[in-house]
This record gives sequence, C-alpha cells and structure tokens, in this order.
Amino acid sequence: MYENAVKLYAELAEVAVNSFLISKDSPVIEPVRIHNGAEENKEALRKSRGEDDDVFQILEYQAQKGNAGAMFKIGYFHYFGLRGLRRDHAKALAWFSKAVEKGEPRSMELLGEIYARGAGVERNYTKALEWLTLAAQQQLYSAYNGMGYLYVKGYGVQKKNYSKVS
Repeated sequence: MYENAVKLYAELAEVAVNSFLISKDSPVIEPVRIHNGAEENKEALRKSRGEDDDVFQILEYQAQKGNAGAMFKIGYFHYFGLRGLRRDHAKALAWFSKAVEKGEPRSMELLGEIYARGAGVERNYTKALEWLTLAAQQQLYSAYNGMGYLYVKGYGVQKKNYSKVS
C-alpha cells in the first residue's frame, strides 16, 4: 500500500512541477487532484491514470464525429499531461480551438489560460481576456477567476481595475 501511495504522490508532484515550469506567474486555472479514488475501486483508479486505452479511442472517435465535449476532454488531457499523455500544448490548442467552434465554453476558458500563460503560444493577455470573457458569457463562472487575475495584475487591460474584480 505504501508503494501505491508513493506512486500517487509522485504523479501529483510531476503535475505540480510541470505547472510551475510553464510560467513564473501564478496560474489562472490550476486543477490538481490529490486522491484518485478508493483502494477498493482499482478499476476506476486504473482508468483515471490512462491505463484504459479504450476510453481514449472512444473519445477520439467521438471527437472526429464532431462531439465538442470529447474534443475538450482530449485537449484537456494533452494540456495537463493526463491519461498517460505527455503535455502537448500545440495539440491542446488545436483540440480546444475545434471545440470552441462548436461553442464549448470550458475550451474557451482554457484557451484564455493558454494565452495568459503563453503555454505553447506567444503570451497574449488581450486574447486571454477575450476568451475568458466569452467563457463567462456562456455561464462558466470559473472564468471570472481568470478575468479577475488579469484585472488585478493589469494584464490585457488599459489599467489595473480593482472594481472589475469584485
């Protein structure tokens, strides 16, 4: 059991280190999962680690058929280096871009983060704010966090604006 705990914490540490390697600035969005599931649920744990190739193949098939949710998930896996994939910001950007063409708001939010952090693209706070604003307009309220960060720092805006943050 200790070996499993060490393996899980090693995976978490890798995600944490990779997130800091992208930028010196604080992240706009930073999902981190410490616990992948109960020991009794080994099948779910195996799938969450990407040890189930069928899930990814099904997502790719659905994405190729135009499913925006599947496009988002594939982009998400590439962006954060999940399900056994290495981080690939170019692939993440491509999948998120396809998903936003279908109106997928979570992809809009992550495109905002990509441009805010300069993850695989030239950092562009104006584009970051545009994407985060579009996500917020789609009722994705977590995008307001990223927008607040940009306003507080004065990135992509005329000047810092603390009243827009609240």
